[in-house]
Amino acid sequence: MRAWQLIPGLGVLASTALVPPADAQHLLPERIDLGRAAAARLVPQPPSATLVTTAELYVRTGLWSVGFAISGGVNGMYIDNLVCESAHDDDEVSFGLDCFYYVGAATKTLWITAGAIGAIVSASRGAQSRGCPASTARLRALGGALLGAVPGIVAAANGPGAQPGLITVTPVLSALGAVSAVARCRGPRYGVSPAR
Repeated sequence: MRAWQLIPGLGVLASTALVPPADAQHLLPERIDLGRAAAARLVPQPPSATLVTTAELYVRTGLWSVGFAISGGVNGMYIDNLVCESAHDDDEVSFGLDCFYYVGAATKTLWITAGAIGAIVSASRGAQSRGCPASTARLRALGGALLGAVPGIVAAANGPGAQPGLITVTPVLSALGAVSAVARCRGPRYGVSPAR
């Protein structure tokens, strides 16, 4: 189990420790109505006056996409390195340099996939903060990110050494596609009609 998976459980434990037992309610200074505060958090609130602008959404989504792509690329290089080393086990004089900085299919695949996932997550969350319904935001972000990733997917499918620059910029293209798809989405629940 990872450390970050323990955070929700710690939050539950902390909240139960802060609530006094039923027989100690008379010790509170005044009656505190915790029900209203909890209910106010559950009611959807209109978007604040400080909405995420479209430019901020482009930058944020681009950074998320590139960050996810770097993480995916590093993991892909590790996988490719293992595959390369297993293929070159019988070489006696390579000194381990045959597989140094080896970029193969796993690196390209995880770079493109993780970049698209980062773009989808960031763009859909940004659109939801602007009032776009969650399902609409996710579908729009998915479609835009996949459309932006098509050039990189085609370049990666052409084989080794084909258009590495195009594969490199694919996370940025995914981010541009995802944000462009959700940029005009607004929520009907806040009195703004969604763009068609």
